[in-house]
Amino acid sequence: MDLPTTPPPFSTTVRSATTSATTVVVHGEVDALTGPQLERTLTAAWAGAPASLLVDLSAVSFVNASSLAVLFRAGDEARTRAAGFDVRGLPRPVERFLAGRQLTLAVIAA
Repeated sequence: MDLPTTPPPFSTTVRSATTSATTVVVHGEVDALTGPQLERTLTAAWAGAPASLLVDLSAVSFVNASSLAVLFRAGDEARTRAAGFDVRGLPRPVERFLAGRQLTLAVIAA
């Protein structure tokens, strides 16, 4: 009998490889409880005024609608700043959901 596994704890790591690019690596589950933490991390990353922000979700085990709202708001912030924004590593079902509705999280800097 398989016992339920506990998801990895939510955490973020901010990496600024250059003054122009910042990457936020996210681990664990992003849901209604952890979404506000992700939003605070993204707000802090934007405070550094990067030319582009990449959110890496490849180590995320779960994403829900409230966490997508956080990512769309970060994309809106990129448009306001005329900065680049992209999300990598979205779970495949989420990618299909967005593609089926012709939605994208990416923002190309002007």
